[in-house]
Amino acid sequence: MSQSIDFVNDFFNDSDTLAEEIVPLAPDDFETAQLVSQRTSELGKQWSVYLSALALSGFRRWLQTRSLSFQVQDANSMIIEPAVNDGVSAVCGLVANQFRITIIAIESNNSPTVPIPKTVFDRADLKSHFYLFITIYEEQEAVGLRGYLIHDQIPLMLTAYSDYYAFPADRLIPDFNQLLLHLTCLEPTAIALPQLAPPPIRQLLTQPILNTARWFQTQVQGAIAAIETATEELAWQLLPPLTFASALRELPTPEDWSRAEIDALRPILQDIVRQGVQLVPDEVRAVVRQLYLGSSALQMYVIISPLLNAQNTIAEWSLLLILKRSDQQPLGRGIQISVHSSCSTEVVQQVTSSDLTGYLFTQMIAELLESLSITIADLEGGTSLSLPLMQFEQ
Repeated sequence: MSQSIDFVNDFFNDSDTLAEEIVPLAPDDFETAQLVSQRTSELGKQWSVYLSALALSGFRRWLQTRSLSFQVQDANSMIIEPAVNDGVSAVCGLVANQFRITIIAIESNNSPTVPIPKTVFDRADLKSHFYLFITIYEEQEAVGLRGYLIHDQIPLMLTAYSDYYAFPADRLIPDFNQLLLHLTCLEPTAIALPQLAPPPIRQLLTQPILNTARWFQTQVQGAIAAIETATEELAWQLLPPLTFASALRELPTPEDWSRAEIDALRPILQDIVRQGVQLVPDEVRAVVRQLYLGSSALQMYVIISPLLNAQNTIAEWSLLLILKRSDQQPLGRGIQISVHSSCSTEVVQQVTSSDLTGYLFTQMIAELLESLSITIADLEGGTSLSLPLMQFEQ
């Protein structure tokens, strides 16, 4: 036991660590981070989301030790998933005295650079006044306040990598007490930020919450008529039941769906399986509808799967979205799907097409009664539409 204590003491007395303010974490912080990370379906992105959740917890705990003249609003905080596996995520949506704050978790304070995800730096609606960099010391159950950046002091030319920009670590402002001074004394207009993205040209499909569990009630008397009525009102087409065999990853047969639907969707599902998405539940239901985004006619498939726990009861549900053009042409640059969770700390999944992308897909795991909101946007054309909130309520 004494050797373990000596190891921790030696670690926090290290010269590099002394440059940071260390904040201990609690066991609850790790449990919460683990739960949040499991909300993303891609294993290659869960570690980064996990670190971001720990960074947010550490920042909250540090704030609790300070007597603040203002409140930090974090009810709308959300973790933006990394754009690629093993990429960089970030916590956005924090607001203090009308200043927007982004938190970026880093694993080591020895790197000469720190990353800024391109997603949160390039998009006007995600840009922040302050970018905070927090080192995660998981084994020591602590975080270190590494430093922060002020948006208008970040140079225009940054070293760009696949999904992030690199910024010299020695140019970070190390004093977080000075950050509190900025938040207390400055006016938000003192830090130049681009205008927030204008409101969408049109918002479509604003409807009450859609209970996707009803799609599985086709064997209950009267349920078919009720589902047909609901889906007709929303212009959704309820597709016949679909089964995936987990061992062989079998895809739908022509007898399951109409020939036109299976011909369009089969190659997409096969491609998704090759990319590692597990289409394993025995019970799956799907709907499809045509959407219009600007001048583009799109088809959106929503595939829902209840997920059973060890007690063979439904504990979670899976949402798989597939978006393609109705004319089978590439989507074009800048078409994006975003999925937001109703949790207080969200994991926001965002996928964006390139010129040659034939379709977009994203998958998310949610708890019962947890609602998911889906937005489709044309980032270049400035149009977007929102689907009704979806949840699984038995």
